[in-house]
Formats: sequence, C-alpha cells, structure tokens
Amino acid sequence: MADVIHMDSDPVQEIGRKLTSLSGKILDAQTEISRAAQAMDWAGSGKDSFLQDEEYWAGKMYYLSRDFSEMGSAVTKEREEWEDTAKEFVKRHTPFVQGDGDKHAVDISDIQQGDYGDCFFMSSMGAIAREHPEFIQNMIHDNGDGTYTVTFYDPICATPLGPCIYKKHEITVDGKFPKGLADPTDATADGTQEAWTLILEKAYLQWQRENGIDPLTRLPLLDLPSPSNAMSVMTGKDCFNCPSELMTIDDLNRRFQNGDAITAGSDWEINPNRPTNYFEPVPPLDTAILEEGHVYFVTGVDPIANTVTIQNPWGPHCPPITMPFEDYQKCFWLTTSNSVE
Repeated sequence: MADVIHMDSDPVQEIGRKLTSLSGKILDAQTEISRAAQAMDWAGSGKDSFLQDEEYWAGKMYYLSRDFSEMGSAVTKEREEWEDTAKEFVKRHTPFVQGDGDKHAVDISDIQQGDYGDCFFMSSMGAIAREHPEFIQNMIHDNGDGTYTVTFYDPICATPLGPCIYKKHEITVDGKFPKGLADPTDATADGTQEAWTLILEKAYLQWQRENGIDPLTRLPLLDLPSPSNAMSVMTGKDCFNCPSELMTIDDLNRRFQNGDAITAGSDWEINPNRPTNYFEPVPPLDTAILEEGHVYFVTGVDPIANTVTIQNPWGPHCPPITMPFEDYQKCFWLTTSNSVE
C-alpha cells in the first residue's frame, strides 16, 4: 500500500456544519412566524386580552419574515460554496494511482469495501485485478470533464441456463461519489485520489438499475448479490459455478494458473458440516476468521501443500487466510470462476 495522502475534507465538513446550523435557525424562525400568525388571529378575535396588541405582532412577524429571507439567502450562498467545493474535489480524482508497494496501478490492495453490502462485486473486482490489472484499466475511460465511461456487457441468453452472448453496454458516471463506496486510499503527491474502485462500483449500481431482470431467475438483478453476474457483466464471458465440495484442488489450481478470476462464497450457519472454528469469535479482538454469507476472492492455490488462500474484500488490513483445501470445501459453498480474457 502507498503512504496514504488524504484529501482535506475540512471545507466540506465546515460547510455541512453551517448548513445544519442554518437549517435549525430556519426551523426556529418558521416556528416563531407560526406563533406570531396565531397570536394575530387571537388578537383579532379578542380571545385573549393580553394579546390585543396586533401592531406588535405584525411587526414581529415582519422582522421574523425578513430574518427568514436573509437566512434563506445565506443557505443559497452556502450551497453554492458547497457545489464549488464538490466540483473542485471532482477534479482531484484520477482513475489509477500506483502506490508504494503496489505491483500495478490496479492492485488487489486497492480493494476496500465501503458501507454497501456488495462484497460480491468487490471480490469480483479483486479477483480480476489479481491477474488482469490491464483489463480493468481498459474498462475505464476518463472523459476529461469529471466523468468516466465504463464498458460493461449485457447478457443475452438463449435459455435461462445459457449459453449467453454479451452485448457491450457503456455506462457514464460523474466523479461525485456518495459516501460509503469503496475507497482505495492511494493518492498522488498533490492529493489527487485514486478512484477506479469507486468508478466501477458506481457504474455497476447504475447498470443494475438500467438492466432489471436476471435471465436465469427472472428476479431483479439489484436483488441478486452474485459474483457470477458481476464478473460476467465486467468481462463479457460466462462464469463457471461449482459447489466447492464437488471440486478437486487440481481443478481449482488449473483455473487459478490459467489466470481465472475466482471468488468463494462462505457458508451459512444452517450448514451442519461447516467447521465451526472458522466462524466463532477469536480473542483478543473477538472476531471470527471467516464471515458467514460473505464473498471472498482466491489469491493462492498450492496443490503440493493442499491449501487455498483467500482475501477478504474489506481491505488489506484483513490478512490473507490460508487453509487446507478440505476446510475450504466445507467453509465455502460455491466457487465461481471467470476466464476474463
């Protein structure tokens, strides 16, 4: 990983605080105006003797309305400043940065899942980046205006089970990335942040909204957290899906040595045969070795030692996990591979 250079987010945070404060003041002013209007109504109808001074309440309402208008102008100004700052931040993104220690500008250390529950997509990116960094670089075109065009592929299948052909589908996204997306953290010396994982994640979310239905299940693709879908959409090639218990280590190793992108979906608690020691909290951090119902990507296969190494898409702060192949078969219910090129 590179020595991380973070962009200074203080201006945006300060503007956010100002907007929050102004919103509170506006709400208070709205409440006072409502009370003033109610008081004028009471005074006019003579319901309460101590509220007879209608002129007083009319003046109070006038000044409150003026203050309200001035605060509205202040909010407009702050929002314009916010937008200008956001535009400046857009200019400070670049798709690829090769950090210190990275083998390529596209590196598996860039995979750091954010707040979205899309481990299937993050692991698919990591699996492809492991052996095909140039493939991902070719997927993204920087349009030079703060937008990026990503090449995906729509599956067109003869039957629900395939075979499928793939039609190129270009998705253009801007550089305004919502909070919670993947953050590769690498940056250039001037603070320009690497963004290829952000770009692909945002583009895939848009692709899901545009493409609707999975040809196999006829369910909305947005509801299918499937590395098989994700890798096929990125590569334009069919995936091979196999229950891990039916695979041999020689088959897995052959696919790995061929450069296939390989993901592994961990099992759920309902499986009585999974080794519980991998899924139980371990002191001192009280975290489990594996997360159930989570998608990892394969970074090593050793047929001599009979082991498989996997990586959590949460990021490089999660160390690789090497386990006996027999344990891999029991811990991961499905292995998905894609030839990429």
